[in-house]
Amino acid sequence: MRPIFAIPEKYFDYKIFLLISLVIGLSHFDLNLVDDHAWRQSLTLSISKNLLEYPNPLYPRTVFCCKGEYIIGSEFPFYNMVLALLYKIFGFQHWYGRVVNLFVTTMGVYYFYRNIERLFNSRLASFAAIFLLSSIYMVFARKSMPDTFSISLVLMAVWYFLSYMDKGKTRFLIFAALLLGLGGLSKFPAYCSLAFLVFPFFSEDRPKMVMLKIGVGVFLVSIIVSVWYLFWMPHLVETYGNQLVWPTGVWEGLVQIFNDSERGWFRLEVNAFSNRLPFFIGIMGLGIAAYKKDRQLLYTFLVFTLMYIAFISKAGAVFTDHNYYVVPYLPMLSLLAGYGLYHCIPNRFLAYVLVTIFYYFGVKSNQEYLKPLDYMKDYPRLTEIVNRFTKKEDKVLINLGQFNPVGLYFADRFGWSENNDVMEKTEWMPDFKKYGLKIIIVDKDKYPTPDLPYTKLYEDSKFVIFQP
Repeated sequence: MRPIFAIPEKYFDYKIFLLISLVIGLSHFDLNLVDDHAWRQSLTLSISKNLLEYPNPLYPRTVFCCKGEYIIGSEFPFYNMVLALLYKIFGFQHWYGRVVNLFVTTMGVYYFYRNIERLFNSRLASFAAIFLLSSIYMVFARKSMPDTFSISLVLMAVWYFLSYMDKGKTRFLIFAALLLGLGGLSKFPAYCSLAFLVFPFFSEDRPKMVMLKIGVGVFLVSIIVSVWYLFWMPHLVETYGNQLVWPTGVWEGLVQIFNDSERGWFRLEVNAFSNRLPFFIGIMGLGIAAYKKDRQLLYTFLVFTLMYIAFISKAGAVFTDHNYYVVPYLPMLSLLAGYGLYHCIPNRFLAYVLVTIFYYFGVKSNQEYLKPLDYMKDYPRLTEIVNRFTKKEDKVLINLGQFNPVGLYFADRFGWSENNDVMEKTEWMPDFKKYGLKIIIVDKDKYPTPDLPYTKLYEDSKFVIFQP
């Protein structure tokens, strides 16, 4: 007898959820960086914009000055180069970064599904992909940041490596190596997703020469990636004084995370999927895999987790400060959740209903991360204000705290971002002016009653402009 709820499985195809997420992602794409993580987005886009004038990617430039230079030690600016190319062809728009990242990330989810389908089965892959779409992963797919962009490139690389294992065609190997290199250079933690190759790589039924070529390819690409992160980026930091991250020692970082373990677990349990249930379904999935002795999942989990721990250990306390540090681990968490649901709920209809409910609440929760922030809403008009009193080559000083790119990005000027006390040090102004300082911008939310001994050029409810 036919089941009562015999709804065709095609109506729960993950591609429907993928399309919905893409449409949702394209809504409000013109937020103009006034949402959460404006600091990181402004920095990313400032590097992208500066590539038009300073096109050498070996020396990425931000907008805040240190040691008289604007060059910064950061990840290799491949994502930024893509945006710079769009600026050059179509003219500058703030939202290009969101749209590019969203489309590449959507492709990454598609390849994530295909990888899991290849390694396990299509239904488990559908569950895993829908969990990934419901996670905070899709929040950062809509931000001008390289996190999901880089992971997506590595997920594509994994698929082409698997294709080379199956078919032995050299073009798959070359394409995979290229994607892996670009993904790793774009942001190194993306390398965690390479763990999906572990079990098939060591399978005995694979031709040894094919495996050898893959191993050599991964090794050579990893050398290039390592040169950037272990030698060139530290060189830029030491030479120019600007850096994107402040890495800790491995042991020191682990101690910092352990000391703030409550927030760390919150990132994994709650931030990842907006609620704890998918996380605990994943834990059950891991337990089932251990009981079933599913080496495919267990080996992947072990290698993925060790790589991720190595990454967060270098981040240290910063891991608990920013929710995007959980993003590299989300493909693994999504696979575990999909595996758990697949084995715990044998009824297809019920399983798809549950994952749809998780998707709905995940997407609904994720929209909160994309709302404009009140204190940021006036910053887009800073460009017009600054243009009244300065030329493009003039420098500005703003009181948003040290190394904060937001104000300088919207002012469309190089300069300095400092604390309020710097504004008050009149003895420092001759040095600033020597390097081209023309105006001081005061955010009144940070300095409500600025009483500076300079000529006031402009004032409104948000900003005061002084000429030192």
